[in-house]
Amino acid sequence: MTSTYQKLLQHKRLEKPHSYDTQRAILYGLGIGLGFDPLDERQLPFVLEDNLQVFPTFASVATWDISFLLDLGIEWTKLIHLAQSM
Repeated sequence: MTSTYQKLLQHKRLEKPHSYDTQRAILYGLGIGLGFDPLDERQLPFVLEDNLQVFPTFASVATWDISFLLDLGIEWTKLIHLAQSM
């Protein structure tokens, strides 16, 4: 019998390519509070289209897709986030 953990590791969506656009990168920057102080020039490259930079932690959420959990029969409301690192 295959465990849920083994099914997760073998799931084809783990190999799915992802992409993002300017709007998503800026929205993420705004969502984490960048641009709140428009006089702080260190924040502006993450929220303005000119010379846009993507905040490094964006990679941790850019590919989040809950549908694979549903495909495996995992109840996402019962998940516990234990750790995350880059």
